[in-house]
Amino acid sequence: AGPGHARGRLAAFAASVREGAARGEITSAHAPETLTNAILGSFYSLMFSWAHVEGYPIRNQARATARFLADALAAQRPGPLSPAFQEELP
Repeated sequence: AGPGHARGRLAAFAASVREGAARGEITSAHAPETLTNAILGSFYSLMFSWAHVEGYPIRNQARATARFLADALAAQRPGPLSPAFQEELP
C-alpha cells in the first residue's frame, strides 16, 4: 500500500469524524484533524503490533482500542476542560 492508500485512509477517517461532529456525536473540544490522527495512530499501532509481535491478541486489543476511542471521542463530557486544554495550540 503506497501513499495513495494512506491518503485515502486519512480522507475516509476524516470524513467520518467531520460527519460525527456535525451530528453532535463526536467531541468538538479538539480539531477534527487531531481526532483523525488519534484514530489513525491507533489503527497503525494495532497493525504494527499484529505484524511484528508474535501471538499479539489483535481481536482483544482491537476491541479495547475501539472502546477507548469511543469514550475519548464521545461528545458528552463529564465536566469542563481545564484551562490548559482550552487554549489554542500554535
